Amino acid sequence: MNRKLILVTSGDPAGIRPEVIIKSFFEKRASSFFIIGRVEVFEKTAKFLNKNLPIKKMKDIGDFTSGKFNILEPEEKSNYAFGNSPSENSGKEAFLYLKKAVDLIKNEKIKFILTAPVSKKLVSKVFENFSGHTYFFADEFGIPHEDVSMIFYSRNLKISTVTQHLALREVSSALSIDKIISNVKTSITALKKTGMQNPRVAVCGLNPHCGEEGAFGDEEEKIIKPAVEKLKSEGVEISGPMNIDEAIIGTLKNKFDLIVSMYHDQGILPVKLLSHGRAANLTWGLPFYRISPLHGVAFDIAGKGIARCDSTVFALSLLEAMKDA
Repeated sequence: MNRKLILVTSGDPAGIRPEVIIKSFFEKRASSFFIIGRVEVFEKTAKFLNKNLPIKKMKDIGDFTSGKFNILEPEEKSNYAFGNSPSENSGKEAFLYLKKAVDLIKNEKIKFILTAPVSKKLVSKVFENFSGHTYFFADEFGIPHEDVSMIFYSRNLKISTVTQHLALREVSSALSIDKIISNVKTSITALKKTGMQNPRVAVCGLNPHCGEEGAFGDEEEKIIKPAVEKLKSEGVEISGPMNIDEAIIGTLKNKFDLIVSMYHDQGILPVKLLSHGRAANLTWGLPFYRISPLHGVAFDIAGKGIARCDSTVFALSLLEAMKDA
């Protein structure tokens, strides 16, 4: 097969993902992607959407058929049935897709994966302390958390985040000079793989007005500035710490290519607001390319037929365009 084979996990089946994946298939008909999920869920979702979906139930990876909606089912079953409400059963089903994905990555050398959203709360009922795909995969493949970078990626903005799914009260204690340096270096490597030559980096502060020289916190003086200075001494073109608005304006004026945020919402909100749905989360530092759309399970609109597929189509296009490592 000449094109890259992309593995797509189905996410929580009680959410919007079956609908979004089907819509993405018709948008990206030429894509070489297959789905880990259940044939029944996609058959019934396609019927609801009035789509003539050419489903192919795969026996294994070698059974992929171009032009078909290829589905590989996990061997293990849950008690989830199509139309059920979000529950521990749908959380278990979503986790079974992830377990199957790990098996295929390890044994079939799958290199490209798009993960659909899951409910961290529901998955945690069957897999204790699940905090998201990024650290789940890092643990499965023996990668230290600080070596994995999550980049919110759109056409105009690329923003990494030093800490990920943490309560705000825990962010300060989770920051360190080494963690910031590792995040910047990993993010630069990721952007180079997308074709960017020498990314110019803007590093955000943590506190209001970057702490006002210690008046509102000392993380900028004790942690962020030393990290920036160390990276400068190593030849990285980097500025900061600065407020997130300054970093965004500078990026839109072509002064910066990469923004490094200190916590999740500081990074993701600008990308969501300015991308109009055409953005994705690119994870770097794993032994494979992993990407995901920038939306959640959206249980509140599941089954209404109104979910948009912009982010998933963007994510698939980015994966297809990336160079081999």
